[in-house]
Amino acid sequence: MSYSEFILSLENVHGVSWLQKNMIQRLDEFCPAISNEMKIFLTALLVLEDDGNTLISCDLEKASQKWAVKWNSLCAMNENALVEQNAGDLKGEFKKALAEIVGGKYPELVGGKLDARPFICEENSLYIQKYFAAKLNIERKIAELFPSTTSKTERSELESLRSEIKGLAGIEFNSEQLEAVTRGKNENLIITGGPGTGKTTVAFYILCALLKKEEFKDCAVYLAAPSGKAADRMQESIGNSLARIKENERNGDDKSVYDKIAKLEGATIHRLLNFRPQENGFHYNSQNLFPKESIFIIDEASMIDISLFANLLSAIPRGARIFLLGDKDQLPSVEAGAVLGELLAQKKDSVVELSISRRFNADSAIGNLAKYINDPSENTLQDRFSFWQKDLLHIKENSIQLIEMPAEFQLKKDGVQQVANFWAATFYRDLAACAKNVNVPENRESLLEDENCKSLWAFVERSRILCAEREGLCGVNALNLAILNSVLGSMSDEVGKIVMLNQNQSAYKLYNGDTGVIVKNADGIKFIMFKKSLRFVFYTLSSFPAKNVDTAFAITVHKAQGSEFDSVLLFLPDKKEHPLFNKQIIYTGVTRAKKYAAVISNADSFAKGIVKTITRDTGIVISR
Repeated sequence: MSYSEFILSLENVHGVSWLQKNMIQRLDEFCPAISNEMKIFLTALLVLEDDGNTLISCDLEKASQKWAVKWNSLCAMNENALVEQNAGDLKGEFKKALAEIVGGKYPELVGGKLDARPFICEENSLYIQKYFAAKLNIERKIAELFPSTTSKTERSELESLRSEIKGLAGIEFNSEQLEAVTRGKNENLIITGGPGTGKTTVAFYILCALLKKEEFKDCAVYLAAPSGKAADRMQESIGNSLARIKENERNGDDKSVYDKIAKLEGATIHRLLNFRPQENGFHYNSQNLFPKESIFIIDEASMIDISLFANLLSAIPRGARIFLLGDKDQLPSVEAGAVLGELLAQKKDSVVELSISRRFNADSAIGNLAKYINDPSENTLQDRFSFWQKDLLHIKENSIQLIEMPAEFQLKKDGVQQVANFWAATFYRDLAACAKNVNVPENRESLLEDENCKSLWAFVERSRILCAEREGLCGVNALNLAILNSVLGSMSDEVGKIVMLNQNQSAYKLYNGDTGVIVKNADGIKFIMFKKSLRFVFYTLSSFPAKNVDTAFAITVHKAQGSEFDSVLLFLPDKKEHPLFNKQIIYTGVTRAKKYAAVISNADSFAKGIVKTITRDTGIVISR
């Protein structure tokens, strides 16, 4: 196959971007001797990067199989595309390209471990150079910050800690949480667990224990997460843990410790590292480290891509304390890599797993479905959840519904509108009226005690429609339009519309993924009300470019990570071969719900999706 034919085939299934084609064209100009087969191989690597891979194997069978899977998924997503040639079988082209790489034909393009070349050939894999550098940094820093340990916690120490925490806050810690706090006093940890297992609560008590020690009392403390929403939620969670400490304890001998924690603010990792656009780099880096006397708590670590992970770790000095928190079963980062998964699999001696959820009790339907998604081998779906329902949505608290997508829903827009009408009537009927009760304060800030703000925010967190994709009949755009059509009569001036920022607004300390709701002041000026940690803040709608404010009654599962809602309606793709139809998408979507979850899907596709796991090739190898 010629390169032009390969590109045409990719274009027909929307599998290649202008940027990727331009990169290969530049390489062609830089290295005129590059062969047709080498251009195909490098383009395949760039296309696989879209799925989060940072390398392609130099083993012919592995590379060919990886590409065939990618090609088949592209064709499945674009089943009506006219593809004249099968670009899924490139074994012959790959064989020649690999021979050229191994033979050192392109020294200006492909280098070794110590070379500054666009591509690096090491460990029988071809890496994109920036990802190879990130991989090396992560491997080095993990070995430095998380040294192997053989420490064992005595039962008496656990029981003493259990009594201490009960005395401080009146709560009962389970053995997993006690182990995490006890170990965290002496070692850096990776703390993993599902929703409601207490990861941030554990981090709070580790932080308390450290700050009560003389050597840590003047330590700088940093709370960070990959998104502003996740950072705010962590700060709020730590604030809630602090509020549970009994008043006499808060004002006792350790008052300075609790006062210090009360002043902590969450930040995005970009903000923590102090990104400088003019330099296209971070202020804190391997040459300008954070203070050695520092404690870092990093939440939602599964969302951190390989490049950002490398930048973060590079700026943390040897001897600092660091705690990575994340759910091993959630979606990996949007960008390349799956670093948390690599660490959990390879650095087990630094991992504490929390398995007991306070959000989902033993009889919780949502909790049982989450367990089934992660381990479907024990029983069939029929045994666990009786049947797939054909009729749509009979909402009952503490329940789930698995709804077979009806044919008319798949084929007709009125099916989407039918669901939107029901959802809006159930959850958004009084949203606009509630929003009109909010009085926008002169200083644009309202105290937490403002009942009207709290009531409106309860509406915002009450429900969400989650979608695997943005486009298509079951996508975010179609469902937001359907919801707006349903509630337009009560929201003609946009008051009450739930919105989400799609770009950082650093001047206001607002970030991509921050959610708000539109309100209006007495003069008719529209504002967006956001909740930032424990307070509500208001900014005029006109402060933000219209293109950066999305309607957010429906959002993607990726955008929902780190959030929780009372009720969730999850739409899955109608094609089982769709790359976004996988276990992590289903699990993440379902576990955003606290009380009620409905999944609309094809039953056969669902059964296949929960055994399909996102796997990414990164080459990260953690020394033990």
